[in-house]
Amino acid sequence: VVSRLYQMSFKGADNERRRISSELHDLLGRHSVHMSSGFESLKGSLDGQDLIDLNKLEAQHELFKEQTHEIVEYLYPRILEENDWEGSFKTLSEGLTQGDIRVNLDWDASRYPEGKCLTHAYWAIKEIITNALKHSKAKRLQISVVDEKDRFVISITYKKTEGSINLSNRNSKSSKGIGKQIIKDRLSVIGGKEKLIVEKGAVTHEISLKYECPHFR
Repeated sequence: VVSRLYQMSFKGADNERRRISSELHDLLGRHSVHMSSGFESLKGSLDGQDLIDLNKLEAQHELFKEQTHEIVEYLYPRILEENDWEGSFKTLSEGLTQGDIRVNLDWDASRYPEGKCLTHAYWAIKEIITNALKHSKAKRLQISVVDEKDRFVISITYKKTEGSINLSNRNSKSSKGIGKQIIKDRLSVIGGKEKLIVEKGAVTHEISLKYECPHFR
C-alpha cells in the first residue's frame, strides 16, 4: 500500500513536471516565431546605429531562447519519454556540468531494466548528485553505468571531503533528510538498492536495479 502511494505521488509530480515543460516549450516557440519575424521586417527599414542596436536585441533574444530551452530540458528531459537510458543520463551529466563543476559519464551497458523504471532512476540519481554538490561541495563527479549479469548498476563517485564524511555518517544513522527520503522512495518504487562506499579518498553511491523492474501504471 505504501509503495502504491509513493507511485501515485511521484506519478502526479512527474506528470505535472512534464506538463509545465511542454507548455513552456510551446509558449517559447510561438513567441519566438513572432519575434524573429519582427526582427526581420525591421532590418529592412533601419540602418546605422539603429540597425546595430536591433542586432544586439536579436542576439539577446537568441540567448534568452537558448537558456530557456536548457531550463525546459532540465525540468523534464523529453528523452525520458523515449525510455533512452544512455541518452537520458548523458543529458543529465551535461545539464549538471556548469562553471567549475564537471559531471562525467562512463557508459558500459547495453541491457536495461524493463518497464518504466528510467524516470525514477533518473530523478534518484539527480538527487544524489544534487546532494553531493550541496553538502560535499563536490566539483568533479563520475557517473558509471554497467550491466552486470544479474543487476544493472549505476555508480556516482566523487572526492571525499569533510562534508561528504558528515553526509555519509548522517545517511548511515538516519534517512529523515528530504533529499535522502526522495532517493529512498524513488528507488523503493522500482525495487532499487543504494549502497554507500567510502574509501581511498572517494565516496561512491552504488545503485543496483533488477532487470525485471516492477511494473506499475
